[in-house]
Amino acid sequence: MQATRFDAEELLAWREGTYVFHAATIDEMCAVLKRWYGINVMYDNVNTGQRRFTGYIDKSRPMQHFLDDLKFTGHFDYYFDNDSVMHIR
Repeated sequence: MQATRFDAEELLAWREGTYVFHAATIDEMCAVLKRWYGINVMYDNVNTGQRRFTGYIDKSRPMQHFLDDLKFTGHFDYYFDNDSVMHIR
């Protein structure tokens, strides 16, 4: 077994209200959104969940900021339906 170094600040950032993603799929990011904000997510296109992004969520900021930053990339779009379910296009 080989020991590897890790960035403790990054890996433990969730304890300070920040979640860091490195080449994470939208599926992985949405799991955090569901856990932290209690939202349900549906995909309008099933392939969308496999797109990868790098970034972070700061829990002290509204979720909308994180979603708008993702939307700015041009590879992500979303909307909320009447039942407060977030749809990803």
